[in-house]
Amino acid sequence: MYLMGIDIGTSGCKAVVFDTEWQVVCRAYREYSVSFVEGNLLDLDAETVFDKMCEVIREANRTSPMPVAAFAVSAIGDVIVPVGEDEISVRPSIIDFDPRGDEEIARFCEEFGKERFFNINGMPPLYIGSLSKILWLRDREPENYAKVRRWATYEDLMISKLGLPPTVSWSEASRTMLFDIRKKDWSDEILSAVPMSRDLLPKAMPSGSVIGVLPDPVADLLGFSRGVYAVVGGHDMVCSAVGAGLDENEPGVAVDIAGTIEGVVAALPEANTAKGMLDSFLPCYLGGKNYVTFSVNLTAGSIVRWFRDNVAPDWYAECRASGRDVYEYMQRTMDPDNPGELTLIPHFEGSGNPFFSTASRGVLYGLTLDTKREDVGRAMIEGLALDLRL
Repeated sequence: MYLMGIDIGTSGCKAVVFDTEWQVVCRAYREYSVSFVEGNLLDLDAETVFDKMCEVIREANRTSPMPVAAFAVSAIGDVIVPVGEDEISVRPSIIDFDPRGDEEIARFCEEFGKERFFNINGMPPLYIGSLSKILWLRDREPENYAKVRRWATYEDLMISKLGLPPTVSWSEASRTMLFDIRKKDWSDEILSAVPMSRDLLPKAMPSGSVIGVLPDPVADLLGFSRGVYAVVGGHDMVCSAVGAGLDENEPGVAVDIAGTIEGVVAALPEANTAKGMLDSFLPCYLGGKNYVTFSVNLTAGSIVRWFRDNVAPDWYAECRASGRDVYEYMQRTMDPDNPGELTLIPHFEGSGNPFFSTASRGVLYGLTLDTKREDVGRAMIEGLALDLRL
């Protein structure tokens, strides 16, 4: 029996097929881009993401030596999609580290009670959460807000577009700011304060639950054998941590997950919404049946991609032509025992823990007339490492 994991990220998606020993059999990947609306405002088109997801599924099924029996979706958290008629997004989704919603969530929590809010859903009242974007859309784009028939995470949206009931994992639901992490259900208190009906949200289930059998026409279109099961996946950070072997019974162990953003994930044996967690902007949310927290740098892999595409595109083209890994090529002259002369602060879209400032900006300090691209690349890697240490 083979199993497929589908991962929906901020800048790309992948499909990976595993055997029952969790060995990778084959994989497929596609990139897509966020849209710069103006300044540092960022949108992601859900329809493009779905099209790319279908491409990676078809490619993985073509190259898999055996039919896949079941699949699950892991996805970026926090990013909410306003869905209208026929499961088509009303507008592009707003990326989590986009600052829109900062004022709205602050005002909401001032009225609701910041500590009360955090104690229910375990999410610090920050602009990155889904509710922040929902409130922004309600107040700033009422014409689009009125068209919304339901609110979708990228996990349940990909499932529903494949013809199955919209179903979201507890871990992904927790990232919306609308979920009660102790009751393991949507929070009536928070929904009443928005206000929002439960009918606008997907069904929430624990990871690993069976959603259903993929409809035959969809299975045929994507190259699956008929009778393939769709299973509840999870928030991408949690899924990565599970794959890395994170265990709540080992409190001294954490997992560093470096993607578009970089997160250090730690498991918790029980819910922790103490004041120290709130003051440091550390979330506490459902992983599987237990809890996780993580500290985050909002622009990690996205900065590396920025360097690749804007500073060293010829390196990228050369590596693609020769089959080399461009990221290893970038680091070919770096010596970790001897730091470079430049300092980079990697706050290209604001800072993460422990400050979470939307006003913070990236800085490259120490430039001279002798500075080379290799020096900038080195400063980028060192700056990300130092931010991780912080």
